[in-house]
Amino acid sequence: MKLNHLILSKSTLYLFFSGFFVFSIAILIILFVKERTEMLEYQTIEEKIVDIRINDISKEIQHITNDLLILSQDKRIKNMLDNKSDTNVVNSLLDDFLTISKYRKIYDQIRLIDENGIEKIRINSNNGNPKIVKNKKLQNKKNRYYFYETFKLNKFETFISPFDLNIEHGKIEKPIKPMLRFGTPIFDKQGAKKGVLLINYLANDIIKHFKYQTNSIIDNQIMLLNTQGYWLCGQSPDYEWGFMYENKKDVTFANKYPNAWDTINKVESSQFITKKGMFTFKTVYPIIKQQREITASDSLLVYDKEYYWKIVSYIPYNVLYAKQRTRRIQAILIFIILLLILLFVSTWFTKMYSFHKIAKLKIKKQYEELLSSEEELRQNNEELITINEDLFQQKKRVENNNSDIQKSIDYASRIQKITLASQTYIDTLFHNFILYLPRETVSGDFYFFHKINEYKFFAAADCTGHGVPGALISMLGISFLNEIVTSKNITQSNTVLDELRNKIKEFFNQKNNTNKDGIDIAFCVVNTKTNVLQYSGAYNPLYICNNNEINELKANAQPIGAHKREKPFTYQEYKLVKGDMIYAFSDGFSDQFGGENGRKFYKKQFRNLILSINNKNLPEQKQIFEETFKNWKGTKYKQTDDVLIIGIRIE
Repeated sequence: MKLNHLILSKSTLYLFFSGFFVFSIAILIILFVKERTEMLEYQTIEEKIVDIRINDISKEIQHITNDLLILSQDKRIKNMLDNKSDTNVVNSLLDDFLTISKYRKIYDQIRLIDENGIEKIRINSNNGNPKIVKNKKLQNKKNRYYFYETFKLNKFETFISPFDLNIEHGKIEKPIKPMLRFGTPIFDKQGAKKGVLLINYLANDIIKHFKYQTNSIIDNQIMLLNTQGYWLCGQSPDYEWGFMYENKKDVTFANKYPNAWDTINKVESSQFITKKGMFTFKTVYPIIKQQREITASDSLLVYDKEYYWKIVSYIPYNVLYAKQRTRRIQAILIFIILLLILLFVSTWFTKMYSFHKIAKLKIKKQYEELLSSEEELRQNNEELITINEDLFQQKKRVENNNSDIQKSIDYASRIQKITLASQTYIDTLFHNFILYLPRETVSGDFYFFHKINEYKFFAAADCTGHGVPGALISMLGISFLNEIVTSKNITQSNTVLDELRNKIKEFFNQKNNTNKDGIDIAFCVVNTKTNVLQYSGAYNPLYICNNNEINELKANAQPIGAHKREKPFTYQEYKLVKGDMIYAFSDGFSDQFGGENGRKFYKKQFRNLILSINNKNLPEQKQIFEETFKNWKGTKYKQTDDVLIIGIRIE
């Protein structure tokens, strides 16, 4: 028997570790390929985002520069400079400047200034209603940096000021106006320099485009930095324009990310990953220092390397690797379940095979001895007794193995409970009770609670099957919901369910609707600022009670998974008021057999039960649900399915 036991143990270990090795290598290879491909995709998209922004800025600057140079070559300006008393020429220029300001809508001011710094013409945008500034309000700008910097330039050269905020009467104008000033010198008919033409460009378009340029696959932060490392457009409005405010002089990208800034400030473009996250950047040189003709069809542009902007796209470390962490947790859960199944199968197979082989040999030997003599028959009888003892020992070992398997399932139950939100965390979100009665040790029902900013999420879900298969799907459902809500920051209930369905179908390879594994769910999002509830459902409705009336929000007649009439999930809104009682549940309670006639509890009786208790306090409601279920089932009927009821009181 010791030899048989040794053979049995070696066979079991051989099968188990063979499967363990295959599963380990397969999962590691899949994870490595997936994570490598995902990171390359992130890097490529981030580079494209930065390139698009550089192209947008360059085009915008070129458009404005073209407008400036076209205006500066207007013959009427030369006529005005030669004949300053010709009011017709002045009025004609004023009308054209006014028209440009009215229809372009991006210029705060258009000014013509003579060689002494005196404004000769000025158009103010006047918040979209352009006006000509009267002569008595024209000013002397001789001492302003943009005048004398522009006046130093040669013909066809342009000046671009640093990116700053507009200042009126010594204070930053409110609301803030991001401003760039473009200038070029003007000349009379004899080629003598007689002044400058200036355009104040409202740079809101550049800032606005930055706000909307994001990565569709992963959340990123696009930033525009000046030469000193100050944010012109950044992670937060509180960080921007620090150089314009005395109390924000130290609010710079260089101070927040010193190691990253050292790299960004030294080279024109690069992409690198640090402990803070992934940075992708390129440099923009907006000022053309010199333009020299090379051929009849080309020219050489020499840029001012001392003044530049840095376009930086940043993905925080925790966001960059969020999918990777979720995927690894999923892989570990799947790996554990596969090992449990593998352990059970290998143990059962080797034991049954060895038992069958040993029993067959012993029976054959007993039969031969029976034919030889009565003495042999007696000995065979003794051996049969021994075999019976062996069978008894085998039975004990099988019982012990069953105990080991039950312990493994108990451990899986603890893993499942860890994936569910803790009651302590749920209590911080809602006044609630949760009745959670798995049919077996592990459950195919699960609940979900989460909060992001002003949005609170909760859901009651019922997965296909119960026990270990249902628990596997439930843990996948929780993991996928965490990824959708946390990583993708999706706050509309029907979009969450559409994303969840795509992930379930992809995981179970439900291409031809042959795999029916899926999830029924009631999913809700509460906006704490507006007190509006969003609801979307897959088969599972939502009940809202107040004043002893039930409002039922009905679900779509399709699961989270493959379906022959699949369509996008819809959502409904409900304005919550104080005292509302919300119920989300699975069908386990209403489908339970029991009572005197052994019938189901049914939804109608379930609704009546809710109407009778919805005004009671939450612990009492939970107790009534639990006692009603227990009494209905009684001792005659076993629990049919997993049971889940969530109750939330709006305070």
